[in-house]
Amino acid sequence: QVSGWSLLSPPSKLPLQSRKHPTSTLISCAGPRNRGRSSAPRMLSEIDPAQLTSMISEFDPSQLTSDGLSRLEFLRQTALSVGVLAGGFSAFRIGAALSVVGFPQVPALKGTFQRVGVKYTRVRGEKGRSCRVKIFYPAEGRADTAEAGAGTAEAGPKSGEEAPYCTDGRQTSDGMAGLVGFRQAGLSFLLAHLADAPSGCALDCKPAQGNFPLLVYSHGMGGNFDMGTYFLRQIASFGIVVAAVEHTDGSASRTVLENGSEMAFGSFPYLSRSEQLQRRAAELIAAAQPLQLPEALRAVINFDSVYVGGHSYGGPAALVAAAARSKTNRASGGFKGLILHDPATGMFASDLDMAPSQPIFSIVGEQYAKMGVRCGATYVCEGSFHGNFVDAPLWAPLWVMRPLSTVIPAAGPTDPLAIHESAASAAATFISVVDAQQDAKALEQIERSLRAELAPNLLLNDITVRKSKASKREQTPAATGSDV
Repeated sequence: QVSGWSLLSPPSKLPLQSRKHPTSTLISCAGPRNRGRSSAPRMLSEIDPAQLTSMISEFDPSQLTSDGLSRLEFLRQTALSVGVLAGGFSAFRIGAALSVVGFPQVPALKGTFQRVGVKYTRVRGEKGRSCRVKIFYPAEGRADTAEAGAGTAEAGPKSGEEAPYCTDGRQTSDGMAGLVGFRQAGLSFLLAHLADAPSGCALDCKPAQGNFPLLVYSHGMGGNFDMGTYFLRQIASFGIVVAAVEHTDGSASRTVLENGSEMAFGSFPYLSRSEQLQRRAAELIAAAQPLQLPEALRAVINFDSVYVGGHSYGGPAALVAAAARSKTNRASGGFKGLILHDPATGMFASDLDMAPSQPIFSIVGEQYAKMGVRCGATYVCEGSFHGNFVDAPLWAPLWVMRPLSTVIPAAGPTDPLAIHESAASAAATFISVVDAQQDAKALEQIERSLRAELAPNLLLNDITVRKSKASKREQTPAATGSDV
């Protein structure tokens, strides 16, 4: 024990009277002299080696007891151990920083359109509350097309320039790091490189000419409208406008409210599951209203072909929104269909209507498939995990992300780029099948047509089970933790 610090090392290295402590390599602030000291460093990265040197130099050997030599040796062992651990931590930081050099890499677009634009807007949901929406859309020109436009350094990129991957820079990446415990452990730097990463999307560029369907998309628990940028950009390349909503129900890793204040994950006021889903549904419905979207995009969107979708917790949110809009907008039938990715259907509230009449197309990863998740026409994407339906596998080399999947399901064994391409093209196929069907309620015909159209898609296998016992809520998982 050094001025209240305790280094717990193997018993053979400790004085006799200290061998009662368990074997460990952690430094603790629980010493009696340290209790109540808020200024005491609590992490290896915060330890000042000079402080230890000073304590050792001020040690008075004349006050040693008969076992003083072993105590002095213990002080030396303390300094050596701290030096080794601090050096190891520094080496880890350097190694982590080097491993993500060049990552993430912007994926090539596989759809008809080789340039995707992005616009930001706000829409108003229930009780006048507004939320942020990030809209991906097919754009004119090639991926390397440059445009002149007005802009300021304060406002960020100019019109036509590449938008950032993280809308709010390091604040966004730190918010995501907090959801997986990196920030609390002093490891926010593991996601810091995303703050300045390229998005592959041109800000406020001119939309391509067309009459495109609209997909309103809901992020998962702990997600945001940035972390699926590459995936949603890929969907947009197939001729679909995607409006990614960043929810204000406290489930986003971080968002910014209309008054400029920040709302972190789990912020007060706390909402019940039912209240969360109702607010999410209201925000999804608002993002489908023509007058709430930028004027430049309204001219190229086919508002008779509006779909809703989501990932993980975004799945039940989309289901509630579809059921609600069908009732309030009977003239147009509400959303025309649903596109879900690993829907966490076990998270819905029992008092909410989640039985929309529209056709549903779900793609699930291997883990959700094994847990019995089925929602509408359900296909399993071979070799995919939960994180494959956002951009997580692309944030770092696969030799980093795949081992990480033993802790959080970040990346399955299949090439993540192939999964994004397969899921994006399948979404476009589903929309074309539903749009071509005269009777949108002819679900069996839609499913037969979809099965035939998706037959060449080697990664997707139909696992639709129409028996009621396979769709019981207790057989479907509730998403836990975050979708980061």
